[in-house]
Parts: sequence; C-alpha cells; structure tokens
Amino acid sequence: MILFITFLSLLVGSLPLSAFPNDTSSGSRIIGTVTDRSTGEALIGVNILIEGTQIGTTTGVDGRFSISGLEPGIYLLRFSYLGYETFLRGDIVVRPARSSQVDIQLSEVFILGAEVTVFAGYFERRSDAPVSTVSFNPEEIRRSPGSGQEALRIVTLLPSVVSVGDTRQDILVRGGSNLENGFMVDNIPMPGIQHFYQQNGRTSGPIGIINTDLISDLEFRSGGFGSSMGHAMSSFTNITYREGNRNGLHGNVSMSMAGFGGTLEQGIAGGKGSYLFSARRSYLDLIADAINAGGAPRYSDAQLKVVYDLTPTQKLTFLNIYGSSQFQSDEKDAIDGDFDMFFDTKNQQNTAGINLRSVWNAGLFTNTSVSWSIRTDDTFTYRIKETEPIVISERDYRMNSTAHQLALRSVTYKQFSRSIGLEFGTDVRYESTSFDYLVAPSFDASGNPTPAFGQKLELSGILAAGFTSLSLRPTNRSVINSGLRVDYSDYNNQLDVSPRVSARYELTSRLSLNGAWGLFHQVNPRYLMSQSTQNRKLSNPRAEHYIAGVEYLLTPETLISVEVYQKNYSRMPALSPDIQQGDLRWIFDVAGGYLPELESTGFGRSRGIEFLMQRKMASGFYGTISAAFFRSRYKDFQGNWQNRNYDIRYLFSVNGGYRPNDKWEVSARWSWQGGSPRTPFDENASIAAGSGILDFGRFNELRIDDFHALYVRFDRRFFYRKTNLVVFMELWNAYNRTNVDSYEWNRLTNREVVANQFSILPVGGISFEF
Repeated sequence: MILFITFLSLLVGSLPLSAFPNDTSSGSRIIGTVTDRSTGEALIGVNILIEGTQIGTTTGVDGRFSISGLEPGIYLLRFSYLGYETFLRGDIVVRPARSSQVDIQLSEVFILGAEVTVFAGYFERRSDAPVSTVSFNPEEIRRSPGSGQEALRIVTLLPSVVSVGDTRQDILVRGGSNLENGFMVDNIPMPGIQHFYQQNGRTSGPIGIINTDLISDLEFRSGGFGSSMGHAMSSFTNITYREGNRNGLHGNVSMSMAGFGGTLEQGIAGGKGSYLFSARRSYLDLIADAINAGGAPRYSDAQLKVVYDLTPTQKLTFLNIYGSSQFQSDEKDAIDGDFDMFFDTKNQQNTAGINLRSVWNAGLFTNTSVSWSIRTDDTFTYRIKETEPIVISERDYRMNSTAHQLALRSVTYKQFSRSIGLEFGTDVRYESTSFDYLVAPSFDASGNPTPAFGQKLELSGILAAGFTSLSLRPTNRSVINSGLRVDYSDYNNQLDVSPRVSARYELTSRLSLNGAWGLFHQVNPRYLMSQSTQNRKLSNPRAEHYIAGVEYLLTPETLISVEVYQKNYSRMPALSPDIQQGDLRWIFDVAGGYLPELESTGFGRSRGIEFLMQRKMASGFYGTISAAFFRSRYKDFQGNWQNRNYDIRYLFSVNGGYRPNDKWEVSARWSWQGGSPRTPFDENASIAAGSGILDFGRFNELRIDDFHALYVRFDRRFFYRKTNLVVFMELWNAYNRTNVDSYEWNRLTNREVVANQFSILPVGGISFEF
C-alpha cells in the first residue's frame, strides 16, 4: 500500500498540466465573513490584506468578503478594524478553481489614549474563555504527525491531555477518566465522537467518527469552561464544521491506511445555501484473511451539513453524523494470537439535528438546536477453555443496548454596552436506554466469586438545565465572567447548582494573568445505574476546579502559557466498606465491572502544573512544546490516599514542522509520558482460580514502563489548473520502541501476558481534490 501510494504520487506529479482539464482563469479565491465575537454582528469595512502583497479587500454590509484571481497556494491573511484586535490567520489553502471559506470572529479592544497598543497576533484572546482553552485550524489537525488526521489525537499535543496510546482514541484530561469529557458539533450535543464505544466509557480502535476534512475549528477546553457547557467534569470539545462551497460542484476522493472515502459540496438555491457530504469506509476487514490479521475492525461514517440563509440575519443548518464500527474474530483467531477470548461486536451511532442562528439586532443573537441521537452496542464475548483433548469456548459476556437522546439547546447573547454582556439559555435532554445483558459467573479482582449477573430493563430520564453568564469589563485591561448553571436530573430527582467565575487581567498588551473557579456536575454512567435500584439513587458526581495561569505573547506567532490547577472530586460512586472485600479501585476507572451496590462517598483530587509554547506557522516554521507534572489521587474506604489508574505524573511533547514552499512540508513529533500505576497479579491465587486475581496488598505499587515514541511525516502538494493532489507519508514509532499497553491474565495458558502498542508503523495516504 505504501509503495503504491508513493508510485502513484510520483506518477501524477510528473504529468503535464495538459493531462488535467484546462481553465481559462485560475478561478481560485478566498471568501468568508467577519463578525464580532461577542455579539455575532457582521462587521462592515474590515480591512483584509494578504501578507507580503498589496492584494486585499474590505467586508461589505453583511460582513462578507471575497478575494478573487488568486494563484493556488497557501496564504496568510491580516484582519484589521478600528477598535478591534488585529488578527492574523495563516494556513489558508487555496485550491485550483475553488473558493476557500474563512470565517473570522474579531474581539473588541478598549483603547484609552496611548495606554494600550493593539498588538497583531495569530492567537484569539477570548474574554469568555480566559483559561485552559486551545484552538486548532484544519491544517494544524491534518498535518500533525502521529495524529492520523483524527480530531482527538491532535489534543494529545497539549500538556493537559494523557493519551492511552496509539491503539485507542481515549483522552484523559488532568487526571480524569474518559467518562468525564463532553462533545458538541455546531451547537448540537454529541454522545461521543469515537468508534467502538464501551459501557465503561473506553473506546477501541485508532479511528474516530469525525472527518477532519469538514472541520473549520476545533476548540478544546481542559478546565474552567463556562456555564453553557455541562454534563462533563474534566473537558469540553467544541467542533465547528465548515460550510460547503456555494459556487459549483467540488469534492475529493482519498485513500490511506485507514480506508477510502470522499466528499462532495455544492451551492444550492442560487447561492443562498450549500451542502457538504462525506462518506468513508475502512478496508482492513476486506483483506484480513489475505494479510492473516486474525480478524480486523471495520469502520464507516457518513456526514452531511446543509446550510440555508432564511434571511440575511437568520441561518438554518441541518447536520447528520453517522458512525458504524464492527469487529469479528473466532476461536482460531484467538488461539493463533495467544488470546483467551474472541469477540463479535457491532456499534452504531447517529446524531441528526437542526440549528437556527438568528441575529436579532445590534448586540443580540441566538443559537437554537433540536437534535436526536441514537447509539447501539451489540457485543458478545466468548471465553476459551482448554479441556483435554479438545478446546471449547463459552459465552462470557453479552451486551445489547440502545440509547436514545432528544435534545433542545438554546443560547442567547446580549451585549448591553462595551463593558457588559449577558449570555443565557437552556439545555434539556430526554434519554431512554434499553439494556439486555448477561455476565457469566467468574471472580472479581480480589478473588471473590461473582454470580452470573444480568439485566433486561429500560432507563429513562430528563436532564434539564438553565444557565447564565455575565461578562464585565471593569477596566480596559480586565474582564470578569461570572456564571451560574442549574441542572436537574430526573433519574435521582437531584438539583445541582454550579457557580463559575473566570477572569483575565492584561498587565501589558503581551502579558496577562488568568484564573478560574467553578463547580461541575455530571450524571453517573447509565450502565452503573442499570445494575441496581440503589445505583440509580446515587448523587451526581462533582468536580471543583481551581485554575491560575499566565500568558505571554512572545511574538505575534508565539504564545507561552503556564497554568497551575487543582481539581477536587466529591460525591463519586464508591463501594461500601461493608462489601469492599479489599477492592481498592476508583470506580470511574473501572466502571464496566460488576458493581451493583455503590455509595456516593468517593473523594479524590488532581493537581498539577502545565507549560505550553505554541508557534503558529510563520516564515515556514511552526511548532509546539508542552510539559506537565501532576498527581491524581483519591481516598480509599480506609481513608488512605491511593494513586488513580491515570496518575501518569509527567508529560512532555515536542512537535514541529518546516514548509519551504507551498508544495513540500516535513514535520516530526516526539512524545514522552510516565507509566500508569498497576497492581500486580497474585500469581498463586490466579493460577488456582484460572482467572486474574490482583494482589491488593500491593495496590498500584508498580508502574507500566514510560511511553515514548517518534513520529515523522512528509507532505507533498500538486497544484493543477482545476485539481489538486495531496500525498502524505508518516512513520509512527519511528525507532520501534516497545511500549507496553497493559498486563493481562490469559485464562487459556493461565499466565500473565503483556499487550503492546503499535511497533514501527508506516502510514500513507493520498487525496485528489476536484
């Protein structure tokens, strides 16, 4: 596959321009809109200039702009407007005979004489998100080495995020588990954006549902997020999809190690709207037998965004995101691979919704969405037993669940004056989840026998929230956001009040101090609720965030930030001391087990310090350096502090690239992080039981070896008159480091085995745009 992609790229790159459709003019242009970040109003007369040239334009009465007659390439735009911060937006790829959409939000500045200098930069200073917020543009996501062009892999560059490795897309934020993260696309809540969702919140497989070719902006908040964002205790990922091109029919077809697919986009209703459609499918399952893969996952997704301008101030958007994942193996696959289990799992997920954006008048706009999501989990796990002279298997686990969510979300913002703004809204969700599962009798982690356990029931409930946030600018150098969120859960009839506050003070135009405090609540995992009536009455878990930081704009393209934080957990589900039986584990770390009798007595804490230096693409170079040291711990039922499973302690990552021209780019990334704690197996007890029994007398005493790996990437663009070709080559784990994923007990061989992550792995791809 790699050789084929290399040969094809060289072949196509050597073809003359006459091999492709001719065009009398380039037809390439940059179009977009410029609006006020706070009020949503269109900004009229914004000056837009292509850096290094005299080519530019200004926005019209609707805030739109267009720069035509451009040669294909990669551009940098400067946006300047009196009373607003000058902003630089790079990595704008202009393709042959196509329009590149660039939508910009500018932030107002307050100038008193010569006291404040409006400093041009690549970084947006958001008054509503002064802490723990980082954004990525489409090119930054696409070209990041080791990310596989996946939305969630790019955030592992940040010091606040622990990756669980190359084989999965789970993210662990500031010592939290994968159950503590929230997601939203175009103001529509998403139940998740990863394939192979499991009931404990973990996922399997390196591929995600989101097609990054459709993303115009990815905003990741690792703490202290505003009151409009709920149902998450650790992080919130807000993704904005771009609109389809409103001029002509355009698209692309692509192929890589992950699979093949394509996109189509076109204007509708005479340019009053557009559609953007994509579909992808993996092909490893089609060739699994040929490559002796022992079973292979199958991924597919389809996404559609339709936009229509009802009026110049009202825009209606329809969004549908579908994902499917399947994996099948058999007894022979398991034995050949030295596994004691084999699987048959199918997951499907679909979210469909509409969003109406209305700008009512000066300083007042509303986003209102209605959406419906469905997620299914159909999983069978079979355990292999060796009984001389034959090998037999029996069903170990069966899960069949279907979760529905109907959501209404409305957010309104009103700017009363230059120093006062108010955001308010509601978030109401109706959930219904059916469970039909059975777990075979076995032993728990302490060696105690557990009976066969199953449930067949339906859980339903209403999650209703109201929120408000007041933004104040008491001086031209400071901004304060104070918010309140009130959540009601129909599952346990509980009302949670979540006050939040954040602030920024600009010591100079380059240097600022930032801080935030707040309470964050979420409902317990539905699988835990399904196990008993007692679990459904549990209190909603709570996290309290304390964050302080400093930011320094070293150059227009380089930003340095340092943050310290503490996150206190309370009301977490925990085993009762009466039935603990020596099991010391934190429930949110092992939420997929047999846990029918829980109490809301868990208390934990995560604290750390983070360093991040970002350099946006300028003068051909870009890069990121991140480092963190943290501890994530909790109190066990005896009152002793224990390390959580995600107490990784230290992270370091350096990522950078060089683009000598618009055709070539080379980049590399090196990541290093500490090993997670682990409890060794009690070998004698495990052999006697024929199952892995942990030695809780040495709970989390050992650690998995540190993870480190090098990723390198090469990109080559070919610009033709009406078409564009992009070829990339990556090498994951370039020096072939053996990184341990986990230690397991193989019940077939009755011994401990080590599961490793990817060894050296070549990854390549090609995308043909027309």
